[in-house]
Amino acid sequence: MRIAVLAAGLSALALAGTGIGIAAAEPATAVRDCAGASRTEPGEIVLTCADGNSAVRDLHWVHWGSERAEGTGTAEIATCEPDCATGGVRARPVRITLDTPRDGVFTRAVLDGRDSYELPANR
Repeated sequence: MRIAVLAAGLSALALAGTGIGIAAAEPATAVRDCAGASRTEPGEIVLTCADGNSAVRDLHWVHWGSERAEGTGTAEIATCEPDCATGGVRARPVRITLDTPRDGVFTRAVLDGRDSYELPANR
């Protein structure tokens, strides 16, 4: 038994330098922040970069894949009442889904399966 384990380990080491039988990890799909930096599993996502009035904070990710990411957090969304410049912000717990990947970057955020925000791949 010990010899079989040792032989398997040595075979893996021998193949490591050749690239045979070793699959490279697929790069993770990311989300861009307002400065254009790519992030995976960020702690917060600003949904409206123009004014920064809407964001999801305290994010906890339960799934992060190449086609979609799912998590929970606290949405802080501008009420825009009486207008967006002077209105307040409403906070609520949400489920967030990131999807519609393009060029390795998620381009859409959906809150609670209904409120959709475009996340441009090139900010």
